Amino acid sequence: AGAILAADSLTVASLFMADGSKAKSDYGDVLTVTGAATVDGTWYLTGNWSGLTGNSVQLYNVAGTVTDSGLAVDASGATGKDFTGWTMNTTTGVFAIPEPATIGMLGLGALMTIMIRRHTAFRR
Repeated sequence: AGAILAADSLTVASLFMADGSKAKSDYGDVLTVTGAATVDGTWYLTGNWSGLTGNSVQLYNVAGTVTDSGLAVDASGATGKDFTGWTMNTTTGVFAIPEPATIGMLGLGALMTIMIRRHTAFRR
């Protein structure tokens, strides 16, 4: 099945995650890379994340250049926080909810749909 890199607040000189690579973080873990990093494979969130109070979490911090070759995040093993709709910025290592403007646009679209339906219902 292969080894899984456990972030566990680890510091490394460089990081190369090839296709099929696996890494995992529990709440509070941050992998620090003092050089360059290539990220691919899957980063798993595990354990209880109920202590997370903000809308983003830093999974890794890279001092050098980050090359994204297709890193995905799997939060199915995480409890205490709903990660639905979150996205990964692989350059900064931040996994976060979409910006508020995106959520606002979705809400505005839903409101417009309701208004159009009501207007159409009154015309009949």
